[in-house]
Amino acid sequence: NPGECNVLNTVGECAAFVREVDQPAFRLLADAYHMMRGSDPWESIVTHGELLHHVHLATATSRFAPGAEPCDFAPFFQGLARARYRGRVSIEGKIPDPATMLPVARNEMLRLATDAAV
Repeated sequence: NPGECNVLNTVGECAAFVREVDQPAFRLLADAYHMMRGSDPWESIVTHGELLHHVHLATATSRFAPGAEPCDFAPFFQGLARARYRGRVSIEGKIPDPATMLPVARNEMLRLATDAAV
């Protein structure tokens, strides 16, 4: 997002760079936290889905794991479903109490993925 970086701030900009590099091992990452903070449209996930290799999640307000505070990840997961993304999804956020927060985050991510697939 523009608050943390001054180059390649959107999924679309990064996708253009991946296409320009044109190397099979150079792929695209979509990060829900940065997309929300930078107002990057969720539709970008669908538009550039064939390049996606990995995705990250953290809440927009406090950068926590999913389920730790209110945050609408549904459009992100719907975009992944529409793009037919089948890769990994990781948490790139704060997890102050892993024993409590990780099961909640896992369940929330499974719920979001299931709801998006319907």
